[in-house]
Amino acid sequence: MLRSLVPKDVAVSAGNFRIEVEAILHEVEEGFVDPGTAYPDVARSAATLASELRRRVSEIHPGLA
Repeated sequence: MLRSLVPKDVAVSAGNFRIEVEAILHEVEEGFVDPGTAYPDVARSAATLASELRRRVSEIHPGLA
C-alpha cells in the first residue's frame, strides 16, 4: 500500500541509498571504508566508526585488530 503512495523514482532512490548504506556498513565491519561512495558524508562518518571499532577491538582483543 505504501508503495502506491511513493513515486517510483523516489522509491528507486531510497532503495539505492539502502544498498549503498548496507555496503558501507559491511566495509565498517571489515575495517575499511571506501571514500569513493556517492554519499561522502555517510562514508566519512562510517570511516570514523570503523576507526573507533578497530580501536575498541584492539583494546579488548589485542591480537585481532
